Amino acid sequence: MSKQKNKKPICFSWLWLVLFGMFFFPTDVNAAVPTIGAKAGIVIDLDSGVILWEKNPDQALYPASTTKIMTAILAMDMMNSDEICYVSPEAAAIGESSIYLQPGEQFYLDQLLTGALVKSGNDACFAIAENVAGSEPLFVHFMNWKGELLGATKATFYNTNGLPQENHMMSARDLAMIGRYAMQNKNFADKVKTKSTVIQDMGGSERYLKNTNKLLWEDENVIGVKTGTTDAAGPCLVSAMEKDGRRVLAVVLNSPDRFWESHALLNYGIDEFTNISLCEAGDIMTYLPIEPWLTGIAAGDGVFTVPKYKLKTLETEWVFDEPMELPIASGEAVGYLVIKDDKGKVWGRVDILSQDNINEKIKGIWGFLAKLNIV
Repeated sequence: MSKQKNKKPICFSWLWLVLFGMFFFPTDVNAAVPTIGAKAGIVIDLDSGVILWEKNPDQALYPASTTKIMTAILAMDMMNSDEICYVSPEAAAIGESSIYLQPGEQFYLDQLLTGALVKSGNDACFAIAENVAGSEPLFVHFMNWKGELLGATKATFYNTNGLPQENHMMSARDLAMIGRYAMQNKNFADKVKTKSTVIQDMGGSERYLKNTNKLLWEDENVIGVKTGTTDAAGPCLVSAMEKDGRRVLAVVLNSPDRFWESHALLNYGIDEFTNISLCEAGDIMTYLPIEPWLTGIAAGDGVFTVPKYKLKTLETEWVFDEPMELPIASGEAVGYLVIKDDKGKVWGRVDILSQDNINEKIKGIWGFLAKLNIV
């Protein structure tokens, strides 16, 4: 592929970006990142997935109860929340953090998920696994499989609740990927921001549950996600914030002060960055001089996260296939658009697809216009 640089606006979204950046955002350098003592951590934008800060992001560490993020979202993917679940003696016997399940009790899956995410019930996680997959070992197998699909390359699950077990580990990046995926599920997102609630088994027995995430009481903009603590893991927290039209997620593992450090990182992610919405999937991005003209559309949503002080330095760069070999099928990639700053750093990319099937020959004007840097 060859580069065809084009700094001309291609749509009103880009024109809006330039004008908005010129008049509304500061040009001074961004504030210093908070000093974080956690052994590992990461901050990402939940909408774009862009990494805003990281420290030892790929170091595999004990995750403690942040494991339950995967347990819950996998169960939501595999089973309807209104399915009735039975509590086995084995599930009831799981200790430490518990919602005190009793053998023979029956709950809706949704209630057990609440027990796992709000109160961090280890017994609830075991019961979820048994009812969704038939056994915890089989459910754990599915957890590892799901982790691979989500790109959590360091994640190795050996149980559903995060109790200490050799080689049961994840990285901060793994947790960010899993957390971002989970927060797209409304039921999951609603549960992890719940401060307190009551669940009731089928026999009418009630349990009061209080969330273990103290940030929910300290800042109304915090919307989750999950705590975790064991001697091996140390204090851990996956947290999220929604403010000023943006959502960010932070992970700290083995932190000396997980709530302060997480809150500082969340505010950093909100205050020092902004999102650019350049296009939505399917938007027409360009026309290429093929007879008939090829319409190039966006392959996905063009949402980019950039430091606020970088806005005035951004420019677009097109890269197209050249020469384009026919036929070109509808949906076939024909190039891409990147947003770069004045230092050459790429802050976002949108793949461009052909909207139409093109079977005729490419006209000679393509090469002529490309040389003139017009398209």
